[in-house]
Amino acid sequence: MKKIVAAIFILLTCVSGCFREEVSVSGKKWPAIPVEVIKAGRSSIKEAVSCVGDIKAQEEIFVYSKVSGNLIENKVKEGDKVKKDALIALVDRNEAGFKFEKAPVTSPIDGIIGRVYLDRGDYVVPSSSMSSGTPAFLVVDMDKVEVQVSVVEGDVPKIREGQAAEVSVDAYPGEVYDGVVETVSPVMDIASRTAPVKVKVPNPNHCLKPGMFARVKIITGVRENVLVVPVRAIICREGKEMLFVVEESSAGLREVKIGLRDSNSVEVISGLEEGEEVIVEGCYGLKNGARVKAN
Repeated sequence: MKKIVAAIFILLTCVSGCFREEVSVSGKKWPAIPVEVIKAGRSSIKEAVSCVGDIKAQEEIFVYSKVSGNLIENKVKEGDKVKKDALIALVDRNEAGFKFEKAPVTSPIDGIIGRVYLDRGDYVVPSSSMSSGTPAFLVVDMDKVEVQVSVVEGDVPKIREGQAAEVSVDAYPGEVYDGVVETVSPVMDIASRTAPVKVKVPNPNHCLKPGMFARVKIITGVRENVLVVPVRAIICREGKEMLFVVEESSAGLREVKIGLRDSNSVEVISGLEEGEEVIVEGCYGLKNGARVKAN
């Protein structure tokens, strides 16, 4: 029986040694907890409000014939560039007993033909106060696009006209398009408790297309050359922001004052010095003064 107990003790000792390194302190051996560390360094950091929305062209105008009749000729197709007042279709408004000139349909703006709704021979009806009519074309100006997003009530005070914004779409992974906040609605939506915010984005290459789903970050604050650490290094204890640093092979718990934060990093205003080793993995359950081994 004694041999079995001894064998089990030796086995457990070997297994324990695989996971922790023993550190000698004052003549005693204490197991060192493995942790991952980084050195606190300086960088720039942006604070942003994140939201989503759909891309729209700067201008999107439905084009109607001014008269009723049959569309007898399309001069354009989808994707064609057109100038303002350019002829894009002809309508035959002939009626029994009368003869009319073919009625022109022209583009109201410089842009691109986004949609052709009618084919040759289709009957067109002009728009009026009594009827919406039948649109023949959609002309869009895509040199700039806009994204209308909804900002939650708590973030509205941070948003102002003229702030920079970063826009990304799934179609172009890794690409970020620079925009600017054009308008901030002064009225909240009662149902959602959000405010409509419009972001304008230059689009000279027409990469951003109307209807695309967009992710928007509105930059509400920027700090340059400040001390930053990963967000995962910050822990909250007793309502205070804290982190662990490595001090002579031990974990030292520090209270810190933090400033701006983004999705990955946080600014440390006080409580930490540049170059100190900050624990970013292994903080869970870690106690102040515990022996640690940095990986």
